[in-house]
Amino acid sequence: MTLQDVARDGRVLITRDVPRVGMVGMTAGNSKERDLSWLDWSAPKDLSLDGKKLLFTESGEAG
Repeated sequence: MTLQDVARDGRVLITRDVPRVGMVGMTAGNSKERDLSWLDWSAPKDLSLDGKKLLFTESGEAG
């Protein structure tokens, strides 16, 4: 948690900093990348020879 600001009346603004790691990729026939992440810490591990299947791990607070 990070204290961002304190108002004169004592109210505080606090943020919760949660790191996230994701994956993006482009499938055959598409010209735009898309988000391939699942939760909050997706990491690619392997890709099938035909490029249709992606093996990845997931960890972090949600995983």
